[in-house]
Amino acid sequence: MTQQLIDIARRRPPIWVRPVAAFVLAVVLGYGGVLWMNVLHQAQGAREVNEPPLLVHWLRDGTLALPLVFLAVWAGLLVCRRMVDRLPG
Repeated sequence: MTQQLIDIARRRPPIWVRPVAAFVLAVVLGYGGVLWMNVLHQAQGAREVNEPPLLVHWLRDGTLALPLVFLAVWAGLLVCRRMVDRLPG
């Protein structure tokens, strides 16, 4: 059974990356990075006119950044997979 799973994994094209793994990593990186930037923004004392509360500001900016972060994570995983596939052994 294990050998069959290994054979299936080897037949998979090298460009294939699990979308769920990429999405989870993108959500963590996107929302975490935006939260960090918003906290630093408030720590500097920078205020904007009609600025929303921290939670609303964080969720809005994180959601807007999510598609770009997802594409960046997807590309990074593809590059990483190709580099690992070229390793000897």
